[in-house]
Amino acid sequence: MYYKTEVLKSRKKENLLVFFLISILISICFTFIITTFFLKIYKVKSYIHQGNAPTTYYLVNIFTEDYKENDPVLAKVNNKIITKGKILAKGPVNIQLHNDEIIIGNKIIFIKNPLPIIFDKNSTLVLNKDEYFILSENHIDSFYYGKFHKNQILGKIIYEF
Repeated sequence: MYYKTEVLKSRKKENLLVFFLISILISICFTFIITTFFLKIYKVKSYIHQGNAPTTYYLVNIFTEDYKENDPVLAKVNNKIITKGKILAKGPVNIQLHNDEIIIGNKIIFIKNPLPIIFDKNSTLVLNKDEYFILSENHIDSFYYGKFHKNQILGKIIYEF
């Protein structure tokens, strides 16, 4: 009787170890598949600071192609500069730009600083299909580079660290 209980205990430990190893292997495979096909990590240095610029990492969903207003996104300009911003407007739409406000349809957005020199005091920006107006905190946005095409958007930000 004593011998049977010892054999049963050892078999339970072996089964648990195999189950644990298989579950770890499945988790690693699942993580690899998700990060390969749906998510990507981007390393972005700040363009505002001089010298040792802080680096921020972004976990981005690269599978999303339908972006909506207020979606946080990463976009590229000239294949070098990567900016983090929020989508303010999606084309087709006309955007009226004034010195201290942006008018999109019947929505008025007031901005703290006056518009940059690139725009006239009163101008209209036309967004076509698959074009976006992006606002960012680091001033690398639609105010300086104009409209962003869908191909320039790297993906929707899921997590920032």
